Amino acid sequence: MANSPSQPLYDDTQGKFGPFSGQFLVGEMNRKRIVRVMLEEVGGELQGACIPFLDDGDLRIGNNRLAFAPDGSLWVGQIAHGWLGTQGIQRISYTGIPPMDIHEMRLIQNGFEISFTQPLDIDAALETDNYQLRHYFYEYKKKPYHEPVDESTQSDLQNVKIQNIKVSPDHKTVTVRLPEVKKGYVYELKLANIRNQSGTPLSNTLICYTVNNLKSGIE
Repeated sequence: MANSPSQPLYDDTQGKFGPFSGQFLVGEMNRKRIVRVMLEEVGGELQGACIPFLDDGDLRIGNNRLAFAPDGSLWVGQIAHGWLGTQGIQRISYTGIPPMDIHEMRLIQNGFEISFTQPLDIDAALETDNYQLRHYFYEYKKKPYHEPVDESTQSDLQNVKIQNIKVSPDHKTVTVRLPEVKKGYVYELKLANIRNQSGTPLSNTLICYTVNNLKSGIE
């Protein structure tokens, strides 16, 4: 999701910057990307998911410092550090038109709830083939800094079968049921052909949830 994440910034703009108030934005030095992070408390600890917020486009690399202005616009300070980065400041403003995007991913017993910013095309939302889910965990160990990074660091990388998909009455939340959810794993979800009722596709199709604790009780 990010090679060199930088400053986290809490969205306390109360909607001035769009529909993601209460979530975090995190800069990324190595790519033209800002990451969005959504957290929930499970088992007395915070955990949750992350998703690209802005990816490529007019955004530059070297995104190091983030700050909201009183009008809710986001100022991004970029630096050239060593071999990487650019120098300057970019201002990002909300147009007032909600993007078609994943709003939140939450853990439930044996699955996840994924909410969206707009009502979904029901046929696309119920198509199992549009959800590609896999899990893995990372072994934390010492590794030379300049050693190439690849998926070999992901252990027990496996595709996860989806048992059932249910869409809420307002068509804005999808419940995905799995045979089980494993503690200590990252669940990586890639969505294909998911669109709103007017046919607009998702702005971002990749989201990853890190399960530190499991949900318990009756849902």
